[in-house]
Amino acid sequence: MNVAGERRGWRRPASLTVAAVMVSAVLALQLVGALYMAWRASSDTRDASADVASIVADAYAQRAGVLARPAGQSAEDVASAVASGALTFADEDALLAAVHGFVAAHPPFQTMAVFTPEHEVLGVLRTPEGLRVETLAADGESRAWLVDESLAPLDSLESPPIPPGPPVWLDAARAAVGEGPVWQHVIRDDGSSQAVVSVAVPRSTDGATVVTVVALASEALNAELDNGTGGAAASAFLLDSQRAVVAGPTEADAFHDVTLVADGSGTAVGFGDGEVVVERPLGVEGAPDWIVHVQVAPAEIVPGIAALPRQMLVYTGMVVLIAGAVTFGLWLLRRPLLQTVVRARTDQLTGLANRHELNRRGQTMLDAASKRPSDIAVVAIDLDHFKSVNDEMGHDAGDTVLRACGHALTLHSGERDLVARLGGDEFAVVRWLELGANPDAIVETLRAQVERDIRALVPDASRVGVSAGFTTAALAGSYRIGDLLTAADEALMGGRRDGKGTTYAAPATNPLLAEGATLDA
Repeated sequence: MNVAGERRGWRRPASLTVAAVMVSAVLALQLVGALYMAWRASSDTRDASADVASIVADAYAQRAGVLARPAGQSAEDVASAVASGALTFADEDALLAAVHGFVAAHPPFQTMAVFTPEHEVLGVLRTPEGLRVETLAADGESRAWLVDESLAPLDSLESPPIPPGPPVWLDAARAAVGEGPVWQHVIRDDGSSQAVVSVAVPRSTDGATVVTVVALASEALNAELDNGTGGAAASAFLLDSQRAVVAGPTEADAFHDVTLVADGSGTAVGFGDGEVVVERPLGVEGAPDWIVHVQVAPAEIVPGIAALPRQMLVYTGMVVLIAGAVTFGLWLLRRPLLQTVVRARTDQLTGLANRHELNRRGQTMLDAASKRPSDIAVVAIDLDHFKSVNDEMGHDAGDTVLRACGHALTLHSGERDLVARLGGDEFAVVRWLELGANPDAIVETLRAQVERDIRALVPDASRVGVSAGFTTAALAGSYRIGDLLTAADEALMGGRRDGKGTTYAAPATNPLLAEGATLDA
């Protein structure tokens, strides 16, 4: 491998590559760490939101029981009293006092009414004007008036129109006679929603059905939903068995129905629209078989979570900018670093490898040769009468001769060979030899070609000659560059005492070579 080919193939220094890799690795780790922390924060916030939603759902279920149990029990008490004869429509004042008492004691009760088989009706309703009493006698006469908290009449009102038939829920209530409270979700004519509980009890005298109904105002249910959230950043809804909203926030698109996964305890959890959704049955004795649906926005639980994607985008941009700046800085350093490496490895005058590079790469070549059926020749070269060129024509002319020698050595060496200048007019070549090759002839040919080229390139240097000394790894029995270079130099120095301008081989010192044996034997 000649030095020109080596220089063309040199790549950036290992330290530069390592620095680039280390910087990239650190930045990559930071980015991965940031992404993991963002994912972890989002996951933890989502779990915390699910916990908050579960707590809210449990709280609302408990508060719903506070409404449901009194409503069902009150309806059953009045229905049982009428069915047993303890309260009758004949004693309207006593019946009204009983119904009024339940309504007055429970503000969430919007309506409480009693229905007999004879189509008699007595009800107390909460209205914006106050408590309204409505009655319907068996003969079809209807009356209505307002009362105060003590049941004292205030104003008579226009009698309500007689409905063409019983309410839609009344038939269902009568069908469940003796089964206890029956809950239904009723949508009124004005579009408002009511939770209606009815109790049907057979009359003791003839088995006919007496029904008492209590309607809970949607406003009362919503108030309990708000109280149940306990100030948490959550929205709670009450759904009937058909998943229609009975109560909850009234804003358009406030309710979000998402895919849920049951956790085995009756609670189901789902994620969608930036919210965590938890559902659970009311599960309260005497309450309807309905569902509590709670939505929690993680961004409201941890406000900073909403800005996390933008923060991560900014952070990623910063990482990319830093990586780009570091890469650009390393790119700017590449040329001076490469130039420094080249200067450290080459002879500045000829561009050949210097002594340090000869020792490094020459040893690498010998290590490779020791593992294959090949041989290496190490050649020491010296210029004859070079001092006279410097003395007679000046150092510039001497430098021209040295460059011409380096060019000729590179030109006539193989691509895998190594050419170096050791200093002054001393050069060295580490050359690959195939087994069976004649090293004397190969080295002599190289010496003669170099001598001829020097004289052709520098006509004034016609007196300059070339002498060479060499050895091979096989002759020396060594694969150490220092040993072979010393042997080649000693052969050159010893031979020049007898004559210059020729090639001198170092004596064989390999103990494995028998006396008189050839190298390819």
